[in-house]
Amino acid sequence: MNDVVKKKSRLIFIFLGFVIPFFYCFFYSNFDAEIITKWAYDLLTCIRDGRFKDFPEYTFLDSKIPTNYSLLTNLINSIWVSPLFLYEMLTKIQLSMEVYYVGYKALCFVFFLADVKLFHSILLYYFDEIKTKLLTIIFMTSSITCLAVLAKGQIEIVSLFFAFIGWKFFLERKYKVASIFLGIVVVLKPIVLLVILPIYLLKISKARIGIIVETVILTCPYMICAILTKLIMPEYYNYSAKSFDALGFGSLIDYFFSLKYNEILPFVFLGGLICFICYYLGIHELVQEWHYYVFAPSLMIVFGVLVCSSYQWFFYVLPLLIIGGGLFIEESDYYLLNFVCNLSLTVYFMCGENITFPLKKTSINYAGVYKEQFLAISKTCFFMVLLLYIVIMVLNEAIKVKKNETKTWYRCTLFCVQFLPQIMFVIISLVV
Repeated sequence: MNDVVKKKSRLIFIFLGFVIPFFYCFFYSNFDAEIITKWAYDLLTCIRDGRFKDFPEYTFLDSKIPTNYSLLTNLINSIWVSPLFLYEMLTKIQLSMEVYYVGYKALCFVFFLADVKLFHSILLYYFDEIKTKLLTIIFMTSSITCLAVLAKGQIEIVSLFFAFIGWKFFLERKYKVASIFLGIVVVLKPIVLLVILPIYLLKISKARIGIIVETVILTCPYMICAILTKLIMPEYYNYSAKSFDALGFGSLIDYFFSLKYNEILPFVFLGGLICFICYYLGIHELVQEWHYYVFAPSLMIVFGVLVCSSYQWFFYVLPLLIIGGGLFIEESDYYLLNFVCNLSLTVYFMCGENITFPLKKTSINYAGVYKEQFLAISKTCFFMVLLLYIVIMVLNEAIKVKKNETKTWYRCTLFCVQFLPQIMFVIISLVV
């Protein structure tokens, strides 16, 4: 009887693991996904008209917001929606941008399924089949996955696919091949360097000169893409810089260097300290497995706390926290942290990320006059939880704090409540 209950329970969780992300992907919208779709359409238009090199200027004149993504990113999006564009050309039937938008969201969901498949195969290197399924469901239904990435249609869902391929090659000790795929991730989203840098520093050792070659390989895709873009579209990066002005803020680099010294120095100090510790552990061959799951997410978290953050960036950190939590944090503690993380991010998106619900043609913002307070509290809780993941892993592994096993019913209850914030978001948006 217990086996039947367990089997049915797993089927329910797997069902929820697909239904919740599907709903977030196709039933919520955001300006980011809409403008990404428009860039893909504009690129196809330029190719059709024989004006490929004029794409940056064309999209700037057409939408007043030129692309700030790499040319490779826009090509991936354009190739995906090209069947709709070909249909439009052959039938002379003008499709609305809403149709293209659904096509782009389909790209996000297909890559989401590919990410899930790859992550599941990676988890099997570390855990048994049952725990692998549970952690895969946590990845699928996380508020970072559902709200910050799928609902907003962020390109992180595509770049993480290449990151997972690189991860698998790392596990197989094919480091040079892994570096190629991680280099593609850097092309798609350079911010991922904040996660990659600590990993490569930990891999430095007196006996492994090959890390230099791997680092060079890592930079090659970005350099090749930048050179080709400059040759094909000389004005691409000039127009790309204007996109930040059009959106009302400077580029991330401009923003960073516009900060005051007392705002920059804490990040430089802590970031430099993290990098030095990673280098020290690597060069003296003191690296243990748990170091990767502590230090690789740390630089991104510190950057988010002290400088600025877009919550989709933490999609790169999520798999590391899931595996690190599964390996080095007591199960009930991990589920509790994950629940608070989901809850805080859900509250944040309910108050201020301009998620729209097309079925009711409304923008989701339920905080009213208390918006600033809710945003501050939820953001603080989110980063506090991310830091607690790191602290607890260090306490458990470095200081060897004794862990007391909790009751089965308590662990099961905490696992079940993982879904509540995400379901609550959907229910409130349908009812209110």
